[in-house]
Amino acid sequence: MPGRAVLTTWEAGRYCSVSPYTVRAWVDQGLLPAYRTPGGHRRIRREDLDAFLERHHMPTEQDFAPGTRRVLLMERDAAARRAAASVLRALSSDLEVKAPADAFEAGRLLYSFEPHLVLFDLDDPKLDWSSAWAQVRRTPGLSHIRAAGATRRLTVEAAEAGEKAGLLDVLSKPLEAAALRALLRHAFPYLRLCAETRPRRASAGPKRSK
Repeated sequence: MPGRAVLTTWEAGRYCSVSPYTVRAWVDQGLLPAYRTPGGHRRIRREDLDAFLERHHMPTEQDFAPGTRRVLLMERDAAARRAAASVLRALSSDLEVKAPADAFEAGRLLYSFEPHLVLFDLDDPKLDWSSAWAQVRRTPGLSHIRAAGATRRLTVEAAEAGEKAGLLDVLSKPLEAAALRALLRHAFPYLRLCAETRPRRASAGPKRSK
């Protein structure tokens, strides 16, 4: 089925893990292009379905494929940048992480590194992240990239602005392993993540006899 160019609503539903009735609703609402056969059955082109999933930040077939995923981490503070990169690398051996020191180097890496995910520093006064992200989405060859943001001032307004701009999520700084793990699960459903480590409970010490 994945190799077929045209899908039924049932096949399209299996392809993106939703009910065929949901697919039909997308079609009827004009969200997903489709055509009807002479018998009245809906048919969906694979390329239209993939474009729909990408447009709505839903996983496509390539997101479930095994293999290395590349993350471009943008953080202006050097210590925070090193710490976040270290946490990301520890979360999965299938992650390749680049953490450039400035926006110029980050721009170069968008083409040479070809990241799957960009994590913007929303606090960087030298970076107009919303304009940069809009440009990435308009650029042929880069439109597959997904993005998230991080800020020390995580407010409802900041989260809404990120959602409106098409970010997967807006995280709070300093970046913690749990939040980064959740982001990776969202962005890369098939990524192999290292076992989650839980802090040990503090020992109460030996009980004293009365």
